[in-house]
Amino acid sequence: MTANAKTFDLTFRGEIQPRRDSGRVRSRLAEYLHIDDQARLEELFSGQTVYLRRDLDRKSAAEHFRQLSQLGCQVTLVDSSERAQATGNGNTLSPKPDRATAAPVKRESTAATGDQKEVALPTEDAPDQRWPVSQARIDRQRRAAMEKKARQEAREKAAEEVARLTRLEVELNRRAEQEIARIRTESETTRHNAEAELARLGRLQEQSQQLTQAQLTRLDEQHRDQTRLTRKKLALLEQIQRENTSQSQQEIDQYEQSLQETRRRTDTQIQQLERRLQELRQQANAELTRLQEQLSAATARAEQDAEQLERQRAEILVPVDDEARAVTEQRETINRQAEQDRVELEHLKKEVTQKFDRELARLEELELKARRKQKAKIDHLSKTIASARKIAGETTAAV
Repeated sequence: MTANAKTFDLTFRGEIQPRRDSGRVRSRLAEYLHIDDQARLEELFSGQTVYLRRDLDRKSAAEHFRQLSQLGCQVTLVDSSERAQATGNGNTLSPKPDRATAAPVKRESTAATGDQKEVALPTEDAPDQRWPVSQARIDRQRRAAMEKKARQEAREKAAEEVARLTRLEVELNRRAEQEIARIRTESETTRHNAEAELARLGRLQEQSQQLTQAQLTRLDEQHRDQTRLTRKKLALLEQIQRENTSQSQQEIDQYEQSLQETRRRTDTQIQQLERRLQELRQQANAELTRLQEQLSAATARAEQDAEQLERQRAEILVPVDDEARAVTEQRETINRQAEQDRVELEHLKKEVTQKFDRELARLEELELKARRKQKAKIDHLSKTIASARKIAGETTAAV
């Protein structure tokens, strides 16, 4: 900068632009000027004119004015030649520089993260009044280095955590696939066992039906044999009855013939022996009485034989009827048992089918729960990984 070049001073009276937050503007100005002392910061807002920068060239003055205006401060650029007059009045303040000085800087926002960084401003040939570097700034730089190291360690830990969570996600996926495969295998085994059980019950039902049909056929044959035997017995009884009836009739005929012969003989004796008529009549009456008694006895015996034959016939018919009823009852019992077995087999088949359906539903529900649980774990891990990556990205951006 030549000796005759015009310079400018940057002054500030503690005024803040409208609709700006006072505390935020103060903190940004302190950060911009690297002021850690609260008392020195309060001097800037005391209402007196403070020279923030002195002897600035036009370009540097415009850059500082723009950045301080963006911070919310109402600053003013004045000609440096006016400072001598204002200093003579004794109503201005100027920050006291230290021996250690820093180059003038400007703040620019990065496009990636929006954070601000300091960029050194070009210096002119002429000297510039610069803000001092305090011990607090050195301490802050030391803390920043420590924080950078801590952020680096945190980023490494985050990367390790992401790797661990990734391995855990892979392991959970592998376990979930194994669990799903096991459930599917168990489902297939249960389905196969249920089908085998249904096939076995079907074979049992078919065997039961065949056995029932065989028993019914055997009972029908027994019934037909019993009917033929009963008919033979009835024919034999009828033949015996006819024979007994014929024999009784022959005996009656014989007695009647004997009676007639006796009567003829008696009549002859009466004609021949009238003297003995009374005696002979008595004898004839006695003989007649005896013959009548014999006839009555024969008739009674014939009736008794007939009754006995009837009783025998009844005794034979009753067992036959009882046996027929027993056969019928047995057949009905077998039919009822067969129907009951069929109902039980149907009920058992239905129970097995329902049990199979319930087991399939339970296995499907277990599979669905396992998939949901696995999905929840995977979502949680994905969120955790995304959060860790976001933290790592923010840490990297902050660094």
